[in-house]
Amino acid sequence: MQNLWYEDITFEKLRELQKEYIKIVNEKPYDSKIKRFYDDFTYSFVYNSNAIENNPVTEADTYIILSSDSFLEKYSQKDNQEVVSLYKGYKYILSKRELNVETLLNTHKYVLYFDPENAGVYRTSAVRIADKNMPPFEYIPDKINELFEVTAELNIDNINVFEAIAAFHLRFENIHPFIDGNGRVGRLLLNRMLLNSRFLPINLKVTDRGKYYRAFRQYDIDTTKGVRELYSLITKCEYDELNKFISMF
Repeated sequence: MQNLWYEDITFEKLRELQKEYIKIVNEKPYDSKIKRFYDDFTYSFVYNSNAIENNPVTEADTYIILSSDSFLEKYSQKDNQEVVSLYKGYKYILSKRELNVETLLNTHKYVLYFDPENAGVYRTSAVRIADKNMPPFEYIPDKINELFEVTAELNIDNINVFEAIAAFHLRFENIHPFIDGNGRVGRLLLNRMLLNSRFLPINLKVTDRGKYYRAFRQYDIDTTKGVRELYSLITKCEYDELNKFISMF
């Protein structure tokens, strides 16, 4: 599959950059620049993933909330809680290599911890997004089980992992298993899949929200086109993260 916008960002090129990134990590595992890179990424990821969902907390204030472990009065309690909960969800997903239903539900518990009635459980009501009806809630357990079964069978050494990850993300979001938090959880799972493939996690930025949502609209019309659009965005983000990491050295 080819990147729609950047022809030079090929899977082969990403593999080359991946090898260079892994070599640096293996040679300098305790370098302070690596820790700073991951810390900066975490704050930026939390900000952008929340901002995509219209959370008003700025990137600077996201850092303040997380580094001071305190809420800012100029935002609502829920806005503050979404910052802390996504941060906890990210830390959790970093510790869980295996992707399965248990990991999914526990991730959602962190992301929606401030709503204990709905945290970590599938929705039990119908949901309509814009003019689209999401699958009936009765089908969610089977659809999620099937999705993880297909993913477990993938051989990451023999496939273009970015294409598989794009397809997984679009399918997951179209199942829409939870009453809230689907986008945040889906982007956490996306990054866990990248980490499992020994790539860097990516930061889907709020400035790319138009391209991100366009992939979903295209997926509704033509699944292949939708996957290709999201693939193009994911590979560009991965390309940027790898180059940013490598450039520190």
